This record gives sequence, structure tokens and C-alpha cells, in this order.
Amino acid sequence: MLQIRRGIAALSAESRESWIGVTRSERLQELLEVRERLDAETLRLIGLSDRDGAWEIDGAFSPRSWLTHRTPISDSEAQRLVKNARLVDQHTVIAEALADGDITTPHVEAIGRVVSKDREPFLEEHAGVLMEQARQLPVGDFAMVMRRWAALADDQLAKEEFDKGNDVTCMQR
Repeated sequence: MLQIRRGIAALSAESRESWIGVTRSERLQELLEVRERLDAETLRLIGLSDRDGAWEIDGAFSPRSWLTHRTPISDSEAQRLVKNARLVDQHTVIAEALADGDITTPHVEAIGRVVSKDREPFLEEHAGVLMEQARQLPVGDFAMVMRRWAALADDQLAKEEFDKGNDVTCMQR
């Protein structure tokens, strides 16, 4: 961490006023790439800490409350981070794709926005195919894929519920 802090200090000391546009653009791209890798590692660490209950050591009631009281993030940001970290921690194929840099944290966020308790079993079943799509698609397009996946999962859930209701009706006759 000391090296990262020193790097940030050196970065903030740069005088960029004389840089031409392309130089600034290259630096911005580099910064965002580094931030993405830090964000990925943050999710991985939150997931591990959540699984191990590390947040309980400080007397927090949840990883979300620990994050909001011990780090400079909002409650909504903590909630989003914990949900996404759990996705990464509980799904090896997602964790591996993120660790390898094949997908980004915004890809994970696109998954997190649509995954619910009811849809979770379908995610386990389809995670491999979804990661292939995530590797190939920009985040915006992948978010559309995830919304479509959620609609299909909901259709399947409704079908299963309907079938279950019909089984009960048939048994009652």
C-alpha cells in the first residue's frame, strides 16, 4: 500500500498544464485502468472479509455498516459493493474472469443490478455463458444482455410456479 500511496503522491504533484491533449488523454486512460484493477481487488477483499465475518471484529452488525463507518463511502455505495463482492465471492467463474481482467467491475455491477434471491440459481447455471458475453461486449451492451437474461429467468420462475400450482390442482381432484 505504501507504494500505491507514493505513486498517488507523485501523480498529484505532476504539472499537467503544459501537456497536450493526447498526453492528458493517455494519462486519463492509464488512471482509469489502474482504478479498475483497484476496484476489482476491492471487491475481492470485501467478499473474503464478508465470508470470514471480519467486520464483526470491530463490533459492526454487517459488512455494510462496517464500510460506512470505517471508510469514506455512503451507505448506498457500501450496499452496492457488498452485493457485488458477494457475487464475485460466490461464483468462481465470475471471480476468475474479474481477477484475470477479462471483465470489469462495471460488468459485475450489471450482473448485480439484476440478480435477486429468486434468480440466483439461474446465475449459477448460466454464469459461464454470461462471462463469455461479458468478455466480448462493452459494458452497456452487456447490461442489456443481463436485463434480457433477468426477463428470461423471471419467465422460467413463473413457469415453474405455474407448473407447481397445476401439480397441486391435479392432486386435489
